[in-house]
Amino acid sequence: MFFIKQELPINRQIRAKEVQLIAETGEKLGVVALNVAIEKAEEKKELPRTYHLSKKYNDAIKLYDELLVVDKNDYNVLFNKAIALHALGSYESAIEIYKNLYAQRTEPKVREYLSKAYIAQGDVFMKNGQQKKALNCYQEAASVNLNDPSAYKSLAQVYDNMGSKNKALEQYEKALEINPDDKDTVVELSLIHI
Repeated sequence: MFFIKQELPINRQIRAKEVQLIAETGEKLGVVALNVAIEKAEEKKELPRTYHLSKKYNDAIKLYDELLVVDKNDYNVLFNKAIALHALGSYESAIEIYKNLYAQRTEPKVREYLSKAYIAQGDVFMKNGQQKKALNCYQEAASVNLNDPSAYKSLAQVYDNMGSKNKALEQYEKALEINPDDKDTVVELSLIHI
């Protein structure tokens, strides 16, 4: 699993300045109390990560939600919650969070996970025979991450299923441009030509 590290949020920077001010004025007890509060907050963030890494996603999400009550804009907590939702198959909820995070910062990992969530949601639509919805998801995945060969392979497969052989060929070729060593794509492309 991937966890994003970020710079100290403004409220933590303010707390650090408060600690420095308290130390300068000699109020040692205030420093100790503030340090304990900061340590407890960090400990609270570790528990959902532990659940997350042990694949207890529902428990992790509950704890991420508790943390978000304290700071609803905590980028790391939101990202990790989205990953847990994604793992549970709650793609729409995960996509919504990924999109909001990506709008804040164009982190490559967020873009990668957003693309994967669109593909996973598209796969569900394909299994349910909803090819147009799947097509939309795969197109979103390709637009979010232009270097994801999986998005183009998925587009090729849905176009092939819809009978659009030329569009399927184009998408397989794009996938091969990105990853020329992908033998599965080469085989699938050759089957289109038959």
